[in-house]
Amino acid sequence: MPIQVEEFTEPLTRAAIDQQKELVLIRPRSYQLFLDSARAYCEGSIGGKSFLVSGHRGSGKTTLVHGAFHELREERLDREEELPILVPLHGPDILLSEERSLHDPRTPDPRAAGKNVYVQGALEQIVLALYQALVKEVTERYRVRALEEAGRDAPERSAELELELLDYVSPARLRDFWKRAGLLEAGLLQHSDPPADQAWLELLALSHAAEMYQRISGSLTQTHKNEEQATHTREVQTGGKEAQATPAIPAVLTGLLAGAGVTAGGATAFPAVASGLVASLGALTVFKLSSKRSRHQAAGRSLNFERDFSVQTLDRELPLLIEQIKRAGLHPIFVVDELDKAEKPSESIRELVKHLKKLVAEQAFFCFLTDRSYFEELETKKRTGAYPIEHTFFTHPLFIAFGPDDIHRYLSKVLALVSDRTEAQGPPPGEAGEDAHGYGAAEVESQEQAEHDERESRDGSDTELDYIALPYILLHQARMHSRDIRARLSMLTGSEGFIDLPPGQLSTATANKLDLLLQVAIEMTFSSAELQDAIERRPAFLQLALDALLYPTRMWESGETVLDLGPEAAGGFEEYLERRMIGDGSSKKATSKDEDAAESPAADSSELERPSIGEPDRDFLFGYAREVAVLLSDPFELLSRFATWRERKVELARLREEDDPGPDLTRILYLLPSLHVRGLLLRRIPAVERVYTWRFTPSGFPVAAERGRAPSAHLLDLQLQIAAKIVFVRHTAGPEGIVHPRAIELLEVALDYVEYLWRAKRSQIDLRAIGEDAEDAEAFYAYLRRRDDDVDSSIAGRCLDAVREMAGLLADPEALDKATDELDKELYAPMELTLRPPGGHRAFLTATDEAVYRFNFDPTDRSLFAEQEEEPSWEAATRLITSFRDFLENYG
Repeated sequence: MPIQVEEFTEPLTRAAIDQQKELVLIRPRSYQLFLDSARAYCEGSIGGKSFLVSGHRGSGKTTLVHGAFHELREERLDREEELPILVPLHGPDILLSEERSLHDPRTPDPRAAGKNVYVQGALEQIVLALYQALVKEVTERYRVRALEEAGRDAPERSAELELELLDYVSPARLRDFWKRAGLLEAGLLQHSDPPADQAWLELLALSHAAEMYQRISGSLTQTHKNEEQATHTREVQTGGKEAQATPAIPAVLTGLLAGAGVTAGGATAFPAVASGLVASLGALTVFKLSSKRSRHQAAGRSLNFERDFSVQTLDRELPLLIEQIKRAGLHPIFVVDELDKAEKPSESIRELVKHLKKLVAEQAFFCFLTDRSYFEELETKKRTGAYPIEHTFFTHPLFIAFGPDDIHRYLSKVLALVSDRTEAQGPPPGEAGEDAHGYGAAEVESQEQAEHDERESRDGSDTELDYIALPYILLHQARMHSRDIRARLSMLTGSEGFIDLPPGQLSTATANKLDLLLQVAIEMTFSSAELQDAIERRPAFLQLALDALLYPTRMWESGETVLDLGPEAAGGFEEYLERRMIGDGSSKKATSKDEDAAESPAADSSELERPSIGEPDRDFLFGYAREVAVLLSDPFELLSRFATWRERKVELARLREEDDPGPDLTRILYLLPSLHVRGLLLRRIPAVERVYTWRFTPSGFPVAAERGRAPSAHLLDLQLQIAAKIVFVRHTAGPEGIVHPRAIELLEVALDYVEYLWRAKRSQIDLRAIGEDAEDAEAFYAYLRRRDDDVDSSIAGRCLDAVREMAGLLADPEALDKATDELDKELYAPMELTLRPPGGHRAFLTATDEAVYRFNFDPTDRSLFAEQEEEPSWEAATRLITSFRDFLENYG
């Protein structure tokens, strides 16, 4: 039964669009909030939103946004509703530094024009990206429409439209494209209820976008001139043959009258004629001059309008363009990615959002993707200041982190246990017939089936255990980081889509078992109701909780041989969390607060402030890191909490209508018996509060202190743990039990006293009361005072009684076996442990006097008696393994 791995399909890829099926994504708690907000934006119920999506690099920020966009678009396509369009923006290009903006050769000095340098560069990039997204959507729709037409020129026309849109296209030319495609009636971006002017809304939005695009990518000028003029002329003039005849008649009559007058006066004929001629010529001249008249009137007005096409007008026109695109049926979703790679991102984001807040938060849907350091800086400012300016920048600040359940749900869809590779891949091509040896198809099939059944019986159980263990191993190896989970799973997957490892290798390798144990301990602690309540109140607290629970793991992989979780280690734990909060996005990477204080006071105020976790949160999370260590060092505590954890998982699965994971969880515990026999991953150092040593390296090899230890030496460790557990329960249970937390902690320390003396290679232990010449009793009180300076005498006396009781059990194997059965019949009795020492004929301690005991073995399992020289046998170890297997088979 091989393990098949579902092929990864990224959202918005051609494969994801063509498959028309649900994307397999790791969905954090904030996914639904983001999806619902984008849906409301497309429906027009909100004008805009501004999301800050933060997280560690590779945590899945971009995948979350793209996945939600893909799901929303497919949903609205099915319902024939208005669609969102994705407008990707590169953060470093949006957040131009002042130096880059001032040296941009395309634009004049923004400072001379009175514009903010950050806003100017950002607006240009937003317009370019918006236009490119609009062109992509329109040309793809036009291409689909063209392929549906019968006309031979339709595909060519589609390519021509795309080419012209990327250059320059006039409104008249766009109208011609729409007319030739028959789109002037219903438009191109058709949906279920388009307005009557859908086509004209599309042409208006596209024309306006093309015009703004031209301003940025080229040079565009336009002049409108309107001139008005009126003229009136009237002229009368004599001339020509006909015109001259009319004035000549009065002139001749004038000459005759003049000659007659001279003759009547007694003059001779010559003077009379001369006088008549002179009078005629004079009259003719007078009549010619008075026959010409002229009149002229004129009025004019000229208007010259030259439109401002400079990029300085973008801030006024961009909101209008966005609104036009939305009216046309497309809703832009702007995604500003890679902001952590910009120069001075904190300062740049502040300047950009401050000047474009109305556009970013109220008129469009913006998503700003940053790393964890910027998010933590904002959280620190909110805690230390009274509503800083960044408080209103983002409608929803989201931090992307995944809990164990989120990743398990994802892997349950990605991994599948199939009965056979042939069944998963289908039958091989070919026809039925005889093979080379003359066997018929039926005989060959029967033989192959028999071989398959035999192989299944041998490998099936091992592969099933691999299938159960693989998700937990992956989660711990990847430290619950989504990108690393995919990368590690890809490394394990062969070319045919199956886990390419021999059956049983995943669940039997020691290093994998250590990963499994660590992840189970982390998930059991993570399920704490108090921790879950804190995460529900503060969703971003999830990442801090995961960092705290992974603290033992990261100390282990760093090569530390000792895990110190004592009171003095809280400061180091706090520094670890703060380094995780800063990541590598801060320009101030001091590793201690003293180094921060030593920074120059003239340092750039735009640099990220060092985040502070606060003492209450630190102590709260430090307690859970300690709980993980307890589960890694105490097998009985692990078993005790396992039942509660399993029940909670079953209940959650029932609420989510998932399959019951109970049987699988039981088999997870079945994978850990050898670790129980050899001891768990941590060994607590006696007499030192919460300080542990590691038993194995991250590669699965025993550390130097564990090498050479006989298997039965671990049984001695187990006897100490069981005896201490029995006495602890007896003294804390019931109405007379110890209930004060301080006294309980003191009792835990006291029960380590026997192991403390044993590992110090003392030959005996004297537990007589003070005043009976018992030096060890005085030493016991001194031992307690190292834990608590002010030890109450009554509590100290009760602790001494508890240690005596424990020593009595270690000196009597039968009593220890009986007490083990009575401790908790529901949990421990099925184990049927026989806790006799190696060889079976001596106890851990031997009583030499009242309350005085002698050690029978040293910590390396060598007998302290000369008469016992035989080597310890494997019988006890084998018996313990069998007991654990029987217990696990009958569990639950």
